[in-house]
Amino acid sequence: MIPCTYDQVGAPSPRPPAKPQFTAAPPAAVAHAVLQPMPGCSHRCSACFFARLNQEQLDLLSPYLHPRTYAAGQRLVRQGDEIDGIYFVVDGNLKATQVTLAGQQVLLHLLAPGDSFPAAGIVEGGEHPATLQAVRATRVTYVRRSDFLRLLSQRADLAVELIRALGSHMSRLDERLSDLSLLRLRDRVIALLLRLSQRSGNASGRGPNEIQLTHAEIASLVGGCRETVTRVLAEFRREGWVGLHQGGLAVLDPAALAEQLHQEAD
Repeated sequence: MIPCTYDQVGAPSPRPPAKPQFTAAPPAAVAHAVLQPMPGCSHRCSACFFARLNQEQLDLLSPYLHPRTYAAGQRLVRQGDEIDGIYFVVDGNLKATQVTLAGQQVLLHLLAPGDSFPAAGIVEGGEHPATLQAVRATRVTYVRRSDFLRLLSQRADLAVELIRALGSHMSRLDERLSDLSLLRLRDRVIALLLRLSQRSGNASGRGPNEIQLTHAEIASLVGGCRETVTRVLAEFRREGWVGLHQGGLAVLDPAALAEQLHQEAD
């Protein structure tokens, strides 16, 4: 990977995370909510653990589903915290960041509706490998690890669906690795913008083509330097393919961006 300049940050502070807003709801209402099509995620999307569950399975899970709402910037877990449960994104976006031994903060993943965290570790336990923070107002469904493991041990069908969801997550990681290996930086930025714009919508009125990431965070995801990514995005703005929106980016012409990738492939 090309050496990059990231924002230097100190070691994680000892301050406790802000408390989330807990939404009181009866189990049946929770089960109904997670069964609905998630914005930015197809109702039958394989990436979503709940998407393939039938009503009987959801009824079984419903007593263990805890809906939570987090404000923009609010932290869910801190890197190094014990894994005590799993979070399923219902609406909004979360980002997973990691502080390296050199004190650099690196963005690992941007989670969209249908995604879960941690993708690995919920079975074996241990510590969270990253800090999880809300990019904007976000609703999640939380399941305690002890409850989740008990359900998986009792119901093989639920365990199979979890494996399928994890398999979809691994496929997306493979796509990112493929992009890093085969595409030049400009095309990696295009591929990332297209991928995120399709998965970043929510039900609060934000359009599906808006991405709240800094240039440094985009650079982390594509394996490039912030300065180079800024120049690439400036080109895209001049062409009218992307624009600025509330501290983030708006993909204005995804078809034009996709055509750039096709031209490179030819």
